[in-house]
Amino acid sequence: MTYRFLSPAQQDLVEAIEYYENASSGLGLEFLDEVERTVSRILLHPEAWTSVGEHHRRCRMRRFPYGLLYSCVCFCVEIRGWGGGQFVGSTILPQNRIKPLPLSRMRNKNG
Repeated sequence: MTYRFLSPAQQDLVEAIEYYENASSGLGLEFLDEVERTVSRILLHPEAWTSVGEHHRRCRMRRFPYGLLYSCVCFCVEIRGWGGGQFVGSTILPQNRIKPLPLSRMRNKNG
């Protein structure tokens, strides 16, 4: 099984990495490592995580207070968004934050 980040999710990831890197040097890369570990868990067991709709699931990260929203299309996991909290439209807003992290820039690891 393969995976890909959809464009809005790619933008979200880049912005979150920048946010954490600005908060503490090296934390942005640690966040990216955790995203990669979460994707690996999804690929191993795509149907194991919380159903959040008819075609979507969410797998929570272990270290950071977020989860990846994804769907399975043929033999590809599409990462559609991320966050931890309640859905607003097609995105997820982080929980317990006065100002949500921007959800608009994410890097595509698959080119």
